[in-house]
Amino acid sequence: MAEEGKADDQLFQLLSGLLQQVESLTNQEEVELRSKIEALGLEVTKVPSKAVQPLGELDIAKQLDELSEKLEDVDEKISSAMAADPQVQTLLSGTADVWMPVITATAEERQKIVRNSNTRTEKLPPTSEIGFASKIPMLPGARRNLYIAWAVHPGSDPEPDIPGPQPGF
Repeated sequence: MAEEGKADDQLFQLLSGLLQQVESLTNQEEVELRSKIEALGLEVTKVPSKAVQPLGELDIAKQLDELSEKLEDVDEKISSAMAADPQVQTLLSGTADVWMPVITATAEERQKIVRNSNTRTEKLPPTSEIGFASKIPMLPGARRNLYIAWAVHPGSDPEPDIPGPQPGF
């Protein structure tokens, strides 16, 4: 459990570092994004209250259904934002090689990303180095759809056989 908390800390340190790099490159302070990252970090580190009784299969299934609904809602919001503003799709597609490995990585892969970003400041490793592309078909529907919506150029094959986002975005 402590190792999982350490991986979360490393993830949020990486996100903060990436945000600092973006701010320095654009000469704009991203106050709203920084506060959202901090709020998410606090939410992730919250210790859940102990349940009075263990969850049964039906309770677990209900919670999974609720989480799936939330993911579908996020998918819908992102899709509508992309449809409303082409710059959103351009931004997400153009930076997918940075954020997709982070959000789809296991704790071990996140540690590798953090180590690589600490030693090489010019850019994160290519997606093929951490091997997340092979996991895409196994992602639940909403997360897989988010990957396809963000990382695949409109009009191209919706399930490319290449590791990571297509070049040329």
